[in-house]
Amino acid sequence: NQEWAGYGQVSYKITDDIKLTGDLRYTWDSKNGAEEERLLLFGAGIPAFDALYGGAVPVFDITPGEVCLSGNAKNCNGGPLGPGVKSMGIINALGVAVRQDSATSNAVTGGAKIEWTPNPSTFLYASYNRGYAPLSFNAGFVSANTLVAPESLNAYEIGYKETFGSQLAVQAAAFYYDYDNIQTPISVSVGGILEGQFINIPKAESEGIELEGVWTPTHDLIFTLSYSYDYTAFLTGCSGAIVGGVLTPAPGTACVVNTQDPLGTGPGAKVVPGQVGANLDQSIKGNPIPEAPRNKIALSGAYTFHFDAGNLTLSAVYAWRDSQGGSLFNTPYNTAPSWWDVDLRAIWSGDHDRYEVIGFIKNVGNTVQYQSGPASAGILGTATSATTNAKGLDYVESEGLNPPRTFGVEVRYKFF
Repeated sequence: NQEWAGYGQVSYKITDDIKLTGDLRYTWDSKNGAEEERLLLFGAGIPAFDALYGGAVPVFDITPGEVCLSGNAKNCNGGPLGPGVKSMGIINALGVAVRQDSATSNAVTGGAKIEWTPNPSTFLYASYNRGYAPLSFNAGFVSANTLVAPESLNAYEIGYKETFGSQLAVQAAAFYYDYDNIQTPISVSVGGILEGQFINIPKAESEGIELEGVWTPTHDLIFTLSYSYDYTAFLTGCSGAIVGGVLTPAPGTACVVNTQDPLGTGPGAKVVPGQVGANLDQSIKGNPIPEAPRNKIALSGAYTFHFDAGNLTLSAVYAWRDSQGGSLFNTPYNTAPSWWDVDLRAIWSGDHDRYEVIGFIKNVGNTVQYQSGPASAGILGTATSATTNAKGLDYVESEGLNPPRTFGVEVRYKFF
């Protein structure tokens, strides 16, 4: 992976109160790599097979029939190479499928900002920034749809900050993000096996507000409160021609299959009208972007007691996060519920802060806290799944959790 970039920024004060800032950046990315895979079925030494068939089960090499040597989504074993594939894959002398990937991308990005400070206590600004995420690869399993195209973002923001004496400070911001070719995770069926990949969705948006306040009623007491609201949605519909009951997506539209609900009869499914059969294309227009909770709140407070031997600071933090989806399909079984958290902390600092003793309790309520929404992974059609979705289809749920109630003591000492 190689990246070259050049960056420049200019600021100019129109008056003592108004300042303009502009910046420009050029970025060039190059990514190269090799994929290798070999798929074997059965074989002696696997306890489950040995128990059923004895200790001499032959090995079946299914590599040639299951890997996509060309990287072409429509024709894996011939035809033109897929985007990002440098050369046609081969089965080498060891039976391993090998394929080379290579691609480059570049972008001109930058932004502009205007700041107004009418007095020492007030600050207002408006800004525009264009961002860029480089290309990537769905590499490692020699499948179709190897290249993930670059993503770009137009970000608009206005903000306000105010201080009221020495006790209260508030700030507010409103933003709108316009995504092009947003890189989005999805489960894709490759040779009948579900694998996590990234795909590009042509258009998406995110808009919301962020509020924060800091109140210091006395020198030793401080409270902070923050709230954020973030509405997100995919804006691209699903259109195209249906031939023989099968949809051929029109360029620039998002037509995808929910591998947990391939028949399109589950909750939240928006199947393309007129399409029939298995693996129906579904529209995700209007669905929220994964891993983007709509509401978040945090409240904290701290007080410091002063003694001759040192200082004792007691603090508490409360946080609440809204429900959060883990898939681009807006379904109940891909959504993590909302959760709350309380953390407590006591810090004793003595001998002019030369040492500190910290006691803490995290997740006081021992609540279940999801780091992300549930994402599906792949064992459709088997009888060994961890759970079953609303349609009775087998799959495995993958989600990260924060630790349960945790408490401890930490000691810090400064030697010099």
